[in-house]
Amino acid sequence: MCPICDHCVLDDNLGKPSLSPCSHTIFIATEEAGLEYKTSLFENNLKHLGINIEPDAMLESDENWDSVTDKLTINGYIKVSYSNPSPSYYGVYFGFVPGEHSEKGE
Repeated sequence: MCPICDHCVLDDNLGKPSLSPCSHTIFIATEEAGLEYKTSLFENNLKHLGINIEPDAMLESDENWDSVTDKLTINGYIKVSYSNPSPSYYGVYFGFVPGEHSEKGE
């Protein structure tokens, strides 16, 4: 649920999760599938911070989606995360920013 507009960004009630980013969503990432949705605002902030999120680079570092998204410096940035308890270590992470940031086709 977007903390800004209350839009349901992830619907997992149908057995198969369905993503539906709103205009405030700048990224959706999971430990299982990686980056599932991103905007240029998110990508540009990572580049500015010198963070490489290519799968090989992530595997070679001690970073995970939780630690990477903690480093974002976007004004008004809100991170929402959900994690299953151990031993699954499954986590899903959402980034939101006030204003319009949606980009079609990503």
